[in-house]
Amino acid sequence: MTCRASISPAQAVTATPFVGKLKPPNDTMKINVGGLDRIVRIIAGLVILGAGYYYKSWWGLIGLGPLLSGIFQRCPAYLPFGLSTGSKPETTPEAKP
Repeated sequence: MTCRASISPAQAVTATPFVGKLKPPNDTMKINVGGLDRIVRIIAGLVILGAGYYYKSWWGLIGLGPLLSGIFQRCPAYLPFGLSTGSKPETTPEAKP
């Protein structure tokens, strides 16, 4: 004897408890790395990765941190301190009547 559920595939998807929670939050991380900071991070990351490869050490993978933060222009360590080396959006002065 087989047991068949009388639920359609569409109902099964909406009944899943995680469906609504898979959406990214609206308050995404803003760009907080820019200019010279970005260039230094990318170069330092590549140098550390290269040194790890040269010396055959897994410690070189630490270079992924600065490399990725330079590429994506986001540094999670800056968030608690409110730091940002990225450019601020230009605000236009409001026209006075």
